[in-house]
Amino acid sequence: MSHYPGHLRHAFEAWVEAGAPDTAAVEVNYEEEQWPAERLLGKLWHCTDIMPRTLCGDLELERGSTYAQAAQHLRSIRSVGYRFER
Repeated sequence: MSHYPGHLRHAFEAWVEAGAPDTAAVEVNYEEEQWPAERLLGKLWHCTDIMPRTLCGDLELERGSTYAQAAQHLRSIRSVGYRFER
């Protein structure tokens, strides 16, 4: 199991809520940085933390899905040009 830092999980949640744009705001050393979305998704690639049920619903993923499952799913659909719309 891989528990990932809260700031990455929170950045992911905010990124999804913003409609999954091409960049994500991530706090690094108490300062906000803009990362390419794929970088954030890559950072959560093995995160076994369970997402909140509302986030699962927003992403149309099964309740109990992990951040890793969401990151892998979103990266694969983004690679073929699909953009998640909230």
